[in-house]
Amino acid sequence: MKIVIAYCSPAGSTRHIAQVIHKSFNQRNVDAVMLDLANMV
Repeated sequence: MKIVIAYCSPAGSTRHIAQVIHKSFNQRNVDAVMLDLANMV
């Protein structure tokens, strides 16, 4: 299973939460990728 964690974090607080979620999935051997939507523009 592959998980995509999409977030938009101009100030960085949402990015931090996304990183915590990403780490949690990785600790459970779930393939997770982070996608910063702010960099999509």
